[in-house]
Amino acid sequence: MCSFLNKAFFWRKSKAIVAAPQDRPGPTPWYSKPGEGFSTSKQDYCWKRDSDKSGSGLTKLVNSNGRVVLILDFYCYVRSISEGRLLLWQEQAQKAGEVKHSRLQFQILELDDLKEFENVVLAAKHMREEKTGIAIAVGSGLVAEFCTNVLTEGRHVIATPSEFDECGEVLAMADYGEALVRSDYHGSMRRAIYAVNFSSRCTDVYPQDWFNNSDMDFGYQWITRVWRRQDGRIEGDGNRINPFILDPTCKQLEKR
Repeated sequence: MCSFLNKAFFWRKSKAIVAAPQDRPGPTPWYSKPGEGFSTSKQDYCWKRDSDKSGSGLTKLVNSNGRVVLILDFYCYVRSISEGRLLLWQEQAQKAGEVKHSRLQFQILELDDLKEFENVVLAAKHMREEKTGIAIAVGSGLVAEFCTNVLTEGRHVIATPSEFDECGEVLAMADYGEALVRSDYHGSMRRAIYAVNFSSRCTDVYPQDWFNNSDMDFGYQWITRVWRRQDGRIEGDGNRINPFILDPTCKQLEKR
């Protein structure tokens, strides 16, 4: 490994993850701090986590009545795009025979349109059995998605509903490239940043070569979130890795 990688990244027994600002969303449950949330002219909504084992890893959004209106599994990202409107996204993978099909899925939800769950336990159980990652009581909101296992490095045209134009650019983490060559978290990694520009109907794919080709312990060290600075450069952080800045290629670390 390059010397600057050795200095920047190292194993640590524990690293506290703090709640994410709205412009730097991180994955649930780690970045959705209980008690924080969103407000509309009608209600306040806040995050809640269960302490019992049956709800381990679940993140729930409750309304002013204390009733659950949204359930999220591990690795969902949430960002407020306007008052009362949320953008959610997640990476999903499905296996058909020996081929794994991966995709990025985005959803727009109207907070005040979310209905209260009658049975939260059953809803969460069904969500995990079906591996949907997101559960709402009625409907699905506006959905946009595209496959990532067919995309290589570079710019690609995507088809998304016009309702997503207000979301601007979203930086999402996902696998990239051939369906038969996926991240196995034991030495073969194919993680990339997807710079999705909804209004331009395109996404730029930036393989994270500095990470994929490193000798990190991928079962314990991974990138959790990235964001773009005002000068256009991309920063990020992760689990058991130090905060980082990418060079102009968006694939390697900035040399210090």
